[in-house]
Amino acid sequence: MAVLDHDEQEKVDELRAFWNTWGNRIIWALALVLAIVAGYYGWEFYQRRQSEEASAVFFTLQKATADKDLGKVRQLAGELIEHYGRTDYAVLGAFYSARAHADAKDWKSAKAVLGWAVEHASDRGLANLARLRLAYVLVEEGALDEALKQLASEPEPAYASRFLDARGDILMMQNKPKEARAAFEAALAKLDSQSAESAQIREIIKFKLDSLDGAS
Repeated sequence: MAVLDHDEQEKVDELRAFWNTWGNRIIWALALVLAIVAGYYGWEFYQRRQSEEASAVFFTLQKATADKDLGKVRQLAGELIEHYGRTDYAVLGAFYSARAHADAKDWKSAKAVLGWAVEHASDRGLANLARLRLAYVLVEEGALDEALKQLASEPEPAYASRFLDARGDILMMQNKPKEARAAFEAALAKLDSQSAESAQIREIIKFKLDSLDGAS
């Protein structure tokens, strides 16, 4: 057996002393790092699996909507909300469900699922769309003041013109032509002048402004 020289023995003694002092802490730190890494990849796997399962339910919901099977739509939308509520598929499913219930004049159910979407959509654009659709459902119920409250918060820029246009519609219903005109004019100012869709919307808003002129 080889005998360590003096320098080598000193290094061994220093390493042993270091390990005696810090060994447990190093082991716990490594264990923590490994746990964090494992947790991250576990969460990624869980998220991916949730998304895949939710997409399957969502596509079945789309088919049920096309088939006008309101019972199946209600069931599948409920499944998305209950089991996959953190995914965008649940919000999209709420939109389909709301449309199916609106077609059946079931405004209460349409309002409920859109209210859920407003509260739970993680994407601000989807939350804005849910709020806009909820406002129109409230209009159908005759709750005009409540509908205006849904449109009071500042939306994403892509929805600014649509919010203002909807406000103008509601203000016209409330016989407030001055306020309606201001909303429509602001909506025109917010439109993207390069978009073909915006050109169509612009013509519609101008028609509404002309109607206000004729009524004054």
